Amino acid sequence: MGIVFYAQAQVDSVFWFAPPDVSAQHEQNPITFRITAGDEPVTITMSMPANPAFAPVTFSLNAGTTRSFAYGNVDTFESKPSGQVLNKGILIEGNGLFTAVYEVGNLFNIDTFVLKGRNALGREFVVPGQSVWDNQFTFLSDAWSTLDIVATENRTFISVIPKTDVEGAEAGDTLRIELDRGEVYSVRALSRIAEETLAGSEVFSNRPIAVTLKDDSMLFNGCYDLCGDQLVPIGILGQEYLIGPTDLGGLEYVFVTATEAETEVYLNNDDVPMAVLDRGETYSLPLPTTRRIVTTAPTAVMHYTGIGCEIGAALVPSVNCKGSVTVPFVRSSSEEFYLSVLVQRTGIDGFSFLRNTSAIVNASDFAPVPGTDDTWYRALIPYGTGEILPDRAFTLINETNSFQLGVVDGG
Repeated sequence: MGIVFYAQAQVDSVFWFAPPDVSAQHEQNPITFRITAGDEPVTITMSMPANPAFAPVTFSLNAGTTRSFAYGNVDTFESKPSGQVLNKGILIEGNGLFTAVYEVGNLFNIDTFVLKGRNALGREFVVPGQSVWDNQFTFLSDAWSTLDIVATENRTFISVIPKTDVEGAEAGDTLRIELDRGEVYSVRALSRIAEETLAGSEVFSNRPIAVTLKDDSMLFNGCYDLCGDQLVPIGILGQEYLIGPTDLGGLEYVFVTATEAETEVYLNNDDVPMAVLDRGETYSLPLPTTRRIVTTAPTAVMHYTGIGCEIGAALVPSVNCKGSVTVPFVRSSSEEFYLSVLVQRTGIDGFSFLRNTSAIVNASDFAPVPGTDDTWYRALIPYGTGEILPDRAFTLINETNSFQLGVVDGG
């Protein structure tokens, strides 16, 4: 059960989310919202603005504590059926800062979607994604690649230009959608073939929307897993990415999707580009070791990684984004668990955990990232349940530098 997310600028007071429809043939429930308070107490309300039958949930959290809400009635939340206007958009808002994570499954087909707050809201998106692994094929299979879109305001007019054939539109045509506040629309690919996913599709809107990408039950080395993430609009994307592998035996990938024509993609400090991409084109790159990727225009980068044969995915934050000096996280299982920490060299000896734990981050855990002239360092650190307990909030802090934190949870 590979689960990965990159803890980026997702500490906020407002989160919108369109929960994806996940295959019932594998595992789709429960779905769980994990809410973690920041440095101050906070009162939070979770609601479905377009669904008056859903009773809003209001609760309070002390600083640095977490609370989980698990639901077995997944039909209330999941964005299905596709191709229709639905009333299932989720709004989570509070009077202070907190993080919100959406988790699918309990034992199998688990994945974690990190909600990105206001950074997820925008009017123009280019969709990243993969082109290596098919969705599971069976006679009863309901595993697909989808985009799930939620509107934050009334009279939101959306145009989707899919890279592949979808319900209601052929590749390259325009699918037009009108949504009111809290309404959701799921755009589903008609193919389960890896080369025909939604990667490279474009989404435009006259008002802020949030978009969820899902690739369900991806076949990998005899296993199959849900992968996806909440996307960010073009204005949040960057041009430099530092990415390291986890535990897939050299079989993991990153995928770089261009937002502008003639985008050059460089590896480490190479003078010659690996690829030149037009808008919506995607370049796949195996990840046997830590790499630096630099592009001449903003790009969306997805990292597919995991543990053993179990795979997960995350949208990678650019190092052009500052990161944070404090990052809260929650371990969701007792299986294998890693922290992936990226920081400049001057910060490798400045880490500590805010809450009581025997876990530590040592300067000796770090190694330089190739192509950064000894400026950036990365560590991949395993922790047992005696150091990082499941279902408890922890906060990693750095006294001198901002940093990026990835969490790999499962096995």
